[in-house]
Amino acid sequence: MEIRGLPWGLLNIRDDRELRGGLTIIPHASEELETKFNGILEGLGLRGWTVIWKPDKTQPKGRIQPETKIILIHDEKSEDALETLLHEFIEIKLRPTQKPLRSLVNVLIEWVDLQVYEAKEKAIEEFLPFLLKFIDDMYPSDEDLKKHRIANRG
Repeated sequence: MEIRGLPWGLLNIRDDRELRGGLTIIPHASEELETKFNGILEGLGLRGWTVIWKPDKTQPKGRIQPETKIILIHDEKSEDALETLLHEFIEIKLRPTQKPLRSLVNVLIEWVDLQVYEAKEKAIEEFLPFLLKFIDDMYPSDEDLKKHRIANRG
């Protein structure tokens, strides 16, 4: 099977009969596999992106970093890594289909934010007179204190 001239056999994997015919990674294959994966991306028409293969069971299988155009692959087996690479490739290709949804959601967020702001400002304006009266009752002005003293003397 080929993808625009890139044979699948270039994935630097070998048939390991001891593991019941499973495909295993040749020990020094990490850089070579990354090179092959980057070639596959080129062959698929995804230029400017870089694949980094760092096997790690504690991480998600794959991740896209659009701002740096990096695809991280964490699968331990090369055949799983290829599947993850293709999965991430499809995600990258489908990203533009999410733009209308993201735009709509952002407009909705802005509208809701404005509604919340206006409701908050209205509540403050309605509550402010009560606070001012409370402060005025609790802390009379100097003039009110003088009037109160004069009234109590007499």
